[in-house]
Amino acid sequence: MFSIKKFFSETKPAFREKVFCIWRVLPAKEKLLVFCLGAVIIITSLSWFFLYYFKNTEIGPDFGGKYTEAILGEPRYINPVLAQTNDADRDLSIIIFSGLAKYNKSGGIDSDLAEKYEISADGKIYTFYLRKNIKWHDGEDLTADDVIFTIATIQNIEYHSPIRVNWQGVIAEKVDDYTVKFSLNNVYAPFLENTTIGIIPKHIWQDILPQNFPLAKFNLQPIGSGPYKFKKLQKDKLGKIVSMEFSAFDDYYSERSYISALEFSFYDSPEVMVQIYNNKLAQGINFLSAENRNKIKDHANIYSLKLPRYFSVFFNQNQSVVLADKNVRLALNYATDKRKIVDEILGGNAETVNSPILPDLLGFNSDIKIYDFLPEEAARILEESGWRDLDGDGFREKKIKNDKKEEEIVPLEITLATTNWPELLFEEKLGAGWRKNYC
Repeated sequence: MFSIKKFFSETKPAFREKVFCIWRVLPAKEKLLVFCLGAVIIITSLSWFFLYYFKNTEIGPDFGGKYTEAILGEPRYINPVLAQTNDADRDLSIIIFSGLAKYNKSGGIDSDLAEKYEISADGKIYTFYLRKNIKWHDGEDLTADDVIFTIATIQNIEYHSPIRVNWQGVIAEKVDDYTVKFSLNNVYAPFLENTTIGIIPKHIWQDILPQNFPLAKFNLQPIGSGPYKFKKLQKDKLGKIVSMEFSAFDDYYSERSYISALEFSFYDSPEVMVQIYNNKLAQGINFLSAENRNKIKDHANIYSLKLPRYFSVFFNQNQSVVLADKNVRLALNYATDKRKIVDEILGGNAETVNSPILPDLLGFNSDIKIYDFLPEEAARILEESGWRDLDGDGFREKKIKNDKKEEEIVPLEITLATTNWPELLFEEKLGAGWRKNYC
């Protein structure tokens, strides 16, 4: 019987000897030719293999993993009704709660909890149609009752919501279990932005009295309908929150998040956050000041976002004799070097503005008075309005009659009060003979 295996085993040595014999007798040029042809065949084969592989496969994200981030500040109210005055609360609320609408990547407004919405022809009635497959993190259904309850809570002065002013003059009505109607007294084009506020669950909060609302455990152990749900928190021996963990919500109504777990740690100092990141104890940090940028190691990816917010000084004219003078307020406009503040305090990562309505927002009017930095003009205005250096100390004063009609010398002095935010705490000499205090 003929055996192929036996045939090759018996002929293999002879065959191999013939091949080596042929190779030895080949001229050098032909050996080179054979070598080149072999290399071409191998390279061609590999090229066809990789071409087929990349053509028929696609690189994409996979589910799993954990992301860690250091956050400046400490959470107090992870609750959309109360969260708007604390950056840590606001950042965490976004991943826990969902609104009727949401911002898209371009800054526009898209539907979120609502599958669609309609605006009446006169622009005063907004009707939202909710999705019918939405679950709270505890498994309960989200309905129109939750939306009505959230808005009523915001509007109730007893709850002290910082966004109450946004919902004054708005009537919220339940049409059915999945339809909500908002009626406005006047046309207000930016109203859709208000509907991005997170909705809270009625069945969790309805029995909590207003005076106990800020004290409820659900402010730090939130139950929402967003892509991530609360898992656990850790406190130190003094009761300060050290870290919080969240996990992806499997029943989320939209696309499930690829990252399965999130962990946030909280710090009081931006410098400590930079050290934490550089030591690879966190994969990201939520705030990086201009002065700390050069302290970050080279492996970092720094992302700059254009936020719809601005920093400004609000005058309390009723409490300050100096600021009650219109000429002083006018001189302040000319004496403020906005460009220098942006460059030296914010590292150039901002734009100067001249209106409380930002250029990218609806209602902005470019035809407004712009006060350039003109310290000489500020000095002239002060001089002509009676603010002069009366005692030779280098600062301006003015004789003003008090409530008793008696004349007294009032120094040109103002007090600036601000929050404990790194970029707002700075000192700068003012020209034109100003004196200032900080508190």
